[in-house]
Amino acid sequence: MKFIYRLFWTMSIMSWMLFLYILKNIQSTESEIACIFVGFFVVVSPLIAIFFAKHLSHDCINGCSEIQCVDRKCVLVICWISLIACITDTSMLFWMNFAAFSVLLYRTEMMYFHPMLILLGFHFYEVQTNEGTWVRIIQRGKIVRNAKYVVSDNLYRLSDYTYIEL
Repeated sequence: MKFIYRLFWTMSIMSWMLFLYILKNIQSTESEIACIFVGFFVVVSPLIAIFFAKHLSHDCINGCSEIQCVDRKCVLVICWISLIACITDTSMLFWMNFAAFSVLLYRTEMMYFHPMLILLGFHFYEVQTNEGTWVRIIQRGKIVRNAKYVVSDNLYRLSDYTYIEL
């Protein structure tokens, strides 16, 4: 289940690259339909992932010593993906980049930095726990600047080091 969930998140963020590539190369009605379908997936997939996150293991974090808002990383991930999608001239080069970025995002767990979550009011944090471990927390609401306000009982574990508050 964890593998399928992580794969879904990866394909969710990689759909941005596919959307831009199709948009760049629209030449027929089929391309327009594919662009609409992929664009719809780009918007809806984070909502689906959040819905299924409620079925993951529940966790809590108490006592954090340091916090950093890393919303900029989300923007950087999308910039990399957009750049690669726009500069590829051949379909073979595009699919090679698509595969490489998919593996990279999956292995580094950067697929959770989905830009649609920012539009939905979520913020991304890297938090150091009292044990010295750095974890990522995706939380909705105002930006938290003080680590003592990170105490939460509503966290769901997306991976070993990534949590989402719902």
